[in-house]
Amino acid sequence: MIEKALDVQVVPVGHVALIFEWEHLRRLFEHFAIDCVFDIGANAGQYATMLRTRVGYRGPIVSYERFPSLPQRSGPRRRWTLLVCGGIGARRGRRARDLNVFASDRFSSLHSASTAAAQQFHEKVTLERRIEVRTATLANEFVKYQTRLGFKRPF
Repeated sequence: MIEKALDVQVVPVGHVALIFEWEHLRRLFEHFAIDCVFDIGANAGQYATMLRTRVGYRGPIVSYERFPSLPQRSGPRRRWTLLVCGGIGARRGRRARDLNVFASDRFSSLHSASTAAAQQFHEKVTLERRIEVRTATLANEFVKYQTRLGFKRPF
């Protein structure tokens, strides 16, 4: 790859500001020896992909998404588990909740769109429908995956 040959980092136009986030995460993961990542609201896998390609993280990733469009990129070989889940909620156990499905799936949430979001993103946060989904708690998921993966320092 040209980046390695020239010892440079090629950054897409418009992503220069993100270099600081990538570097911060790289240092954070290294300093705290992060050995598992929980990616809540994975969407199309942008965050997990960024961790792999820009931060250099190689450990397991557990992603949760209601409308997954990334199964071809996840899997055991990539140490990336995708779980189709309505949401991760605050209440213990599993329960039914309404998921707000907005015009842009990136904004779909268990929460309503804020006034600020509506002003900034306009039609992207137009509510299209509500669907009942089952939610889990991060506490329950944490215990389940700690047993499976044996991590000690999750992010």
